[in-house]
Amino acid sequence: MLAPRTALAISALVSTFFFGTLFYAYGSPSLPSLRASKPYISPEKVAYDSTSPWPWTAPFSSWFHPHAHLPKPPKSKPEQWNLLYHLGGNGPWVPLIHHAVPYSSLAPPESCEATQVHMLARHHERYPTFSAGGNMAGAMQRLAAANATFSGPLRFLSNYTFFVDDPESQYEQLTSTGPYAGTLGAFTEGVRFRTRYRGLLDATEGTTKIWSSQSDRVEDTAKYFATGFWGLGWEKDEGGAKLVIISEGEERGGDTLTPTNTCVRFNEDAEEGHDLGEHKQLEFEATYDPSIAERLSKFVHIPKGQKKFSFTPDEIFFMQGICGFETTVRGTSPFCALFSHSEWLDFEYGRDVMHFYRSGPGNKYGKAMGMLWLNATAGLLQEGPQAGRLFFSFTHDTSLAALIAALGVLEDSDLSTKARNDSRHWRMSQALPMGGRLTLERLECGTDGDAYVRLNINDGILALPGCDSGPGASCPLDEFIGYVAQKQNVAGVFGEACGLSDDMAKGIEFLHQ
Repeated sequence: MLAPRTALAISALVSTFFFGTLFYAYGSPSLPSLRASKPYISPEKVAYDSTSPWPWTAPFSSWFHPHAHLPKPPKSKPEQWNLLYHLGGNGPWVPLIHHAVPYSSLAPPESCEATQVHMLARHHERYPTFSAGGNMAGAMQRLAAANATFSGPLRFLSNYTFFVDDPESQYEQLTSTGPYAGTLGAFTEGVRFRTRYRGLLDATEGTTKIWSSQSDRVEDTAKYFATGFWGLGWEKDEGGAKLVIISEGEERGGDTLTPTNTCVRFNEDAEEGHDLGEHKQLEFEATYDPSIAERLSKFVHIPKGQKKFSFTPDEIFFMQGICGFETTVRGTSPFCALFSHSEWLDFEYGRDVMHFYRSGPGNKYGKAMGMLWLNATAGLLQEGPQAGRLFFSFTHDTSLAALIAALGVLEDSDLSTKARNDSRHWRMSQALPMGGRLTLERLECGTDGDAYVRLNINDGILALPGCDSGPGASCPLDEFIGYVAQKQNVAGVFGEACGLSDDMAKGIEFLHQ
């Protein structure tokens, strides 16, 4: 059975691709039938006086997109509210702040050096998927078909141009324009890691394998990262890298970067499997979306004699989604200004609920799926730099959510769908933004070279609960191995939990240099 929004997306996609000439005829995604009427509230007033999504525009004045709706800078600096921290994983990369070790440094602690590094990263900034993009375009198309005029905060729709020019070639791919381009983000990430781990790079002989799940946006992220880390000749130069593609197919079993695809029971369990997250998210959205729909519908004016236009709650969710995705393309979006701080906090929480119950700690299969990469990496950390110094893997957000759940960090016992929990630890806007990454460093410290493991999520150093007695809140290596074994006992064995056949791989086998 299809999840509710998946079924809705199929309908929207059919409408968009076969009847959506209002958007895409002759290569133009404009909405020529949308007209504005007075009174008018400027976007910059809505942005700065109502929601103050600081920083509102792109941080580099040299960036320009011909279709971006850029509000004028305010005369005074708005309050310290950064909307990028509340987009629920739909927006640009941001560093993790909540629950990071206070005053921690990315540099190794005093008298320590990094001797091995492991990274599991989500692909960088992308266009929406065909499913989500179809829903967003469908909402805009319904507005266009209504022959409406607009006032107040919706007036920008009179000449709004949809941010996707060519759905067939752009949906699900990395963005390549603006300051938050996915191509730029992945390259910059590679440069960051080259800067941080240049010593490990210099000490590495021969070719280094890196791994990507078999998805265009994930593979492209790995390639741009490699260019930033090794340079333009990374595929050919001695001392460069080799990209190994790991199929996302179910046949991989436990030898995978995408356990949510290979866990049979997770995908077959209609009640507690893959779709649980979306069902829980919809439960929470019902507590706040209807009131926003009622408020914004007042600014849509239909010609006399026609039925009154009303936004649906789903369309409110889609418009909040446009804010994040359009920002990754153009650097800003006029849709961001339509919603108050509280409404953005609700959106963020709804997305957290979805991740929590889809492949996080609220899903009974989540931790078992996350243990695959954690177990393989723990073995390499124990073996030390003789096993290799650099291990970089690229995948999707569901795999990272499962890994975070398996590690037992940022964990809550439950997330309510009746009311927002502002004291929660599970904040995926910071842990799973586009380009989100989890890094485990092997540190060797002091004259004896004692080994420790340090956790870094998006440039925020985190302490493992009950295992942080080492320098800089790191975990002594032998204790870390015990910690992972304990988490394995809690999570259960992947093959058993997922119902794999006897002939399928039960764990990761590809992760070696």
